[in-house]
Amino acid sequence: MGDQRVYLTGNYPTIEGSYGGDQEWFRDDVFSNGDLIRLGGCGLIAMADSLLYLAGQQELSQPLPSLVDSSKLTMSTYSLFVESLFFRYLQPWRNPLFKPANYQTVGNFVLGIQGWQLRRGFNRFFQHRQSRFYSVKGAGKLSQIIQQQLRRNRPVPLMIGPTSEMFPKGLRFLGRQSEVETHSVPFLGPEFPPRECEGGVTLMSAHWVTVTGYYQLEEREYLLIASWGKRYVLDLTAYLADKDWLSGVIVV
Repeated sequence: MGDQRVYLTGNYPTIEGSYGGDQEWFRDDVFSNGDLIRLGGCGLIAMADSLLYLAGQQELSQPLPSLVDSSKLTMSTYSLFVESLFFRYLQPWRNPLFKPANYQTVGNFVLGIQGWQLRRGFNRFFQHRQSRFYSVKGAGKLSQIIQQQLRRNRPVPLMIGPTSEMFPKGLRFLGRQSEVETHSVPFLGPEFPPRECEGGVTLMSAHWVTVTGYYQLEEREYLLIASWGKRYVLDLTAYLADKDWLSGVIVV
């Protein structure tokens, strides 16, 4: 396996110093739209960041709202953009069995965004351009798909599927065996790849992230991803080894 490095060539959206958006910026504490985004809107953030990046590279066939300048983003304009996508194109599923009396901090009133939903959200936005979802189970060459998209200078929304414990008994075969380990890394510019993971470990599951880079190191494959306003390294080799039915990528 050779030493390969592929990454986005433009500036990834930054919002007041953050590396991409963060669903934690949205909150209302009354189980309404803000909480829907905060607890289940990771796919919405991946969509927003991808569109902002493509707009900055003049890769969109239709303009963003006039108040959104992808090169000069503030938290308020970014939030307005995410909310416009929420109302027009993509909303997380609400749990139909949810009762406020049973509310828990993990947000069991929202079921999140599935691959087909995010694909449909992109297609609604583009209208005449068809996006596709490739699952870990169905696409034997997911690594190549990611590299191809990055070479086209396009970010790649990636779903880290839920673990088996998150499913009811009888459906646990759908989930991953374990959460995916990631490491936060500082974003210092185009220097690539990070040779050491300086940040702490963050375990991820049932979560959309945005792939911004790919590299190989010591016979393993890694991804640079954006999530929660930070940059992380994800071990792609380990991710692909634990195949579940919901993990995969969106090709825009």
